[in-house]
Amino acid sequence: MTDRYLVILGTLDTKGPETAFLNQCLRSLGWETRIIDVGLLSPPAFTPDVTREEVAVRAGKTIEGLLSEGRDKVTAVNAMAQGALSLVEEGIQRREVGGVIALGGGVGTWLGTAVMRSLPLGLPKVMVSTIPFQDIRPILGTKDIVLFPSVADILGLNPLLRTILGNAASALAAMADLPPQEETKKRVIGSTSL
Repeated sequence: MTDRYLVILGTLDTKGPETAFLNQCLRSLGWETRIIDVGLLSPPAFTPDVTREEVAVRAGKTIEGLLSEGRDKVTAVNAMAQGALSLVEEGIQRREVGGVIALGGGVGTWLGTAVMRSLPLGLPKVMVSTIPFQDIRPILGTKDIVLFPSVADILGLNPLLRTILGNAASALAAMADLPPQEETKKRVIGSTSL
């Protein structure tokens, strides 16, 4: 279908089967994918396209260093977000990335949206999250991130979660299929009541 690919940010230690299902959905829609493992704790459920060790190196760290006693969880997650962002930005510069999707609970949502908030406006970004019942403005910022409430917890596949993940994959694929908008040389002014 295309020479571009869609990025899946997944914590393969806790969301492996769900990430694999999301990957299957995107591939069934004709897209190539790149799975980036941003998990830290248990071994990954399967081998990703980009390992957690590669992500940590992109942030100037090692997994062992991030998990050492002197490090806290926030520092480790920040480093993994920084490393994943570096990888995604590299693909964007090469005009290979058609969009980004992530799934997660509290930590996965924070990490996924941290990466997405740094990406260009207009690049499709989809976050499947367990936490949309909270005030999500801080995690979305001013970016065009589409949020899919998972409705059920992301702790194993069930008919409801399969439907939600399938819908999220379809939304990302459809957005990524749109032709790019022509940029204007004219000055543009944005005004909002927010």
